[in-house]
Amino acid sequence: MNEEEIKKLFETLDTNHNGVIERDELISGLRLLHLPTDPAMVDKFFDSADDNKDGVINEAEFLQFMNERKKDLRKLFDVMDKNHHGVLTEEEITELVHSAGLKTDKKQIESLILRADTDGNHEIDFHEFCQFLSLLPFTNVDEVLSVWQKAVALDIGEEFAIPPDHADRNMETISKYLLAGGIAGMISRSATAPLDRLKIILQTSNTNQGIVKSFTNIYHQEGVKGYWRGNLANVIKIFPESGIRFLSFESYKRMLFPESDPLRLGPFEKLLAGGLAGATSQISIYPMEVVRARLAVAGPGVYSGIGDVITQTIKKEGPMTFYKGLLPSLAGIFPYAAIDFAIYDHLKGMYIQRKKGKVSSGENTGISIWVLLGCGAISSSIGQLGNLSF
Repeated sequence: MNEEEIKKLFETLDTNHNGVIERDELISGLRLLHLPTDPAMVDKFFDSADDNKDGVINEAEFLQFMNERKKDLRKLFDVMDKNHHGVLTEEEITELVHSAGLKTDKKQIESLILRADTDGNHEIDFHEFCQFLSLLPFTNVDEVLSVWQKAVALDIGEEFAIPPDHADRNMETISKYLLAGGIAGMISRSATAPLDRLKIILQTSNTNQGIVKSFTNIYHQEGVKGYWRGNLANVIKIFPESGIRFLSFESYKRMLFPESDPLRLGPFEKLLAGGLAGATSQISIYPMEVVRARLAVAGPGVYSGIGDVITQTIKKEGPMTFYKGLLPSLAGIFPYAAIDFAIYDHLKGMYIQRKKGKVSSGENTGISIWVLLGCGAISSSIGQLGNLSF
């Protein structure tokens, strides 16, 4: 990186334009670049760059730090460039990764290269190497590869993804996504609960009262709370359902398309993996789905709560009753998952593009839990509406 590029990077990180980089600005900048934001890594950066120890980094300190980093990166690059051709090839990176004891396969090696390869020639020259890794403090090749691998895992600009190595996840990041998914599911299920209750009543009623009459009857017989009867069971299952669906989605992508980069799958691949993930989560939480449906269709006084439904059902019909109707439910989860994943990806992609355009104006960077929550709530609600026939 030359001095002009370094100054431009400083201006990008200095989002409030006060002439210094503060800790929060550095973290936001790392997030924007999809780089790890481990507290220890941020502390190490400030220890190295903040010469006067005033808690912020001015332009002169940043320039000096980046020039020193360039020298260190040159040494590391030369060590990694085994054949001394001036570029890091796929073969060299594969050998280095295996030597470091990291668990990777061919598609993950390709993801490592794509993450830093800005000119698309499937090789990494020193300029690309510096652009990608100059903000991250490390001292040896193993640390470079470890950080590199984490950076690939955190690249959420193309896909909502879990790190490829389960043992090396950033659990704070994963927890954020799962929490956002769970809360979004609770909001969307609660928002569509009256329609869901109406659907179940219409499906199970022997009379032909029509939609409007059936909807108003709920209010006349049970009041406003009747529209949310059985919703507690629906909400309780959200977090395990979201977690299983999220984890299995990533697993199916890698199992079904081992030769493809999981961060750059096409619409068909995503929808297939999403549908299978939805089916997997549906099987695992289906007993609670049966409990919810029975609470929703029963009149006042039939059941005292979730525990009473479970007890009465086992006594009268046996435990296998909790899996009645599973096959039609699995058929319904595919269109729901397709709509949900497609809309979620589209909304998140729109936000990321809009946010990237505002970085230079000094607005906050990164993708927050509230953005994920909003995208998830909207996509899940539309998916529910599109799946009411099941």
